Amino acid sequence: MSTTPIMTTVTEYEEKVLELLAKVQDEVLTYVKQAVQVIDERLPEVELPELPVLDQVPTLEEIVTTQFAFSKKVLANQEKFAKNVVKAVKPLTRDAAPKTKSKAATKAA
Repeated sequence: MSTTPIMTTVTEYEEKVLELLAKVQDEVLTYVKQAVQVIDERLPEVELPELPVLDQVPTLEEIVTTQFAFSKKVLANQEKFAKNVVKAVKPLTRDAAPKTKSKAATKAA
């Protein structure tokens, strides 16, 4: 499928945005790690009490994993829906096949 010049430009800018996001995220992660190290060195060790209810609380990793899995499913669902809408409206777009006059319309003309 060929891409129009405008979509090529849009795609190029999207790639630049993703590169910028990755760079910013790397820097933020570096600072978070440094902050955790400083805090961890200064806080005394605390013995947490055993609370049975804590076994019921999901870990941060579980939360992130399940929520991104759900987000991927939602995005896939929305992509399928959007593509079906595009197919449904295609007869009204410039991509539609040219209409040919029916024999009745040709005779009437």
